[in-house]
Amino acid sequence: MSANTDPIYSVVPRTEWAAVLTSAAADYTGYSNLNSEIFGGDENGGFLKSIRCKALGTNIATVLRIYINNGLSNQQIITTSGAPTGTPSASGGTLATGTDNRAKIVAVGEGGDVGVVSTESAAVSSTGPSASILWSWTAPSGHNVSAYRVHVAVATNMQAEYFWAPQSTITASQSGTTMTVTAIVSAPDTRICNALGIGTVFASGITAGTYIVKQLTSSEADSSLGRTGTYTLSASATVGSTSCVTDSLKYEQLSPAHSMVASFDGQPTKNNNYFYGEVSLPATTASATSATPDIEYAMGIGIDPGFEVYVGLGTTVAAGWHIAGIGGGY
Repeated sequence: MSANTDPIYSVVPRTEWAAVLTSAAADYTGYSNLNSEIFGGDENGGFLKSIRCKALGTNIATVLRIYINNGLSNQQIITTSGAPTGTPSASGGTLATGTDNRAKIVAVGEGGDVGVVSTESAAVSSTGPSASILWSWTAPSGHNVSAYRVHVAVATNMQAEYFWAPQSTITASQSGTTMTVTAIVSAPDTRICNALGIGTVFASGITAGTYIVKQLTSSEADSSLGRTGTYTLSASATVGSTSCVTDSLKYEQLSPAHSMVASFDGQPTKNNNYFYGEVSLPATTASATSATPDIEYAMGIGIDPGFEVYVGLGTTVAAGWHIAGIGGGY
């Protein structure tokens, strides 16, 4: 049901875009990890007016294919993340002494699509009772990842619980060990996981390697956690308000986000994708004196709650195409 009924109009206008497309998905199913999401229906659905395509330089001719996913199952297979590497510390957590700490990584896409389970890490020793392990890994190629599931165990191939490592960009400042988050710039869908959590490690903005120890307060209207508010960090510093990017996970033997081996079982299916349409993208030449063509594909359709729209190229190009979905959320 629309949030606005008389008249019906968008609650929030939305312009969403895919990663720059250069590599050929070369399918008619939307199943390849080289397709990218450009639009999705929120809890009330949405309206997609059109898809706009703009060349980023010199390209050969190709075609853009458009798919609608019904949201009932995962859309596509994300390529495998690199095997995680664990760096132990005798402090910073509550891990006991052990010689066989292991992890596997599962990437999760913007629409909740689950990637292939990574190779298991080598065994990592810990010296308790206050040990912690910093897990890091190589991101999968060709897909927009919004979060990672870090599956941990104390024996080989026995991962029965996992923790979230969100890929978020926030605006924050730091005074001593207290971080104040004033805005969430980009983050996983809240139906997947929170933007921030205990053990979340920063890659930039806040000193790289610093991680969240606990949340102190929430600034959200509904007092929800993992977003704006104040947090205790692992290291003291003074940082003015700036853009900060999260990265890996500091594992401290806290309560897991999930504890089912069956969490590995989510398998994608191309039967949940509908090949909606396609549009020719011409050969283009980079120029400082003349514009490349603006290509717009009319959609004019409602997008059901949970449904997603994906796009992919038929042929690999050099400079790439920037693809945007223009519409609104109801």
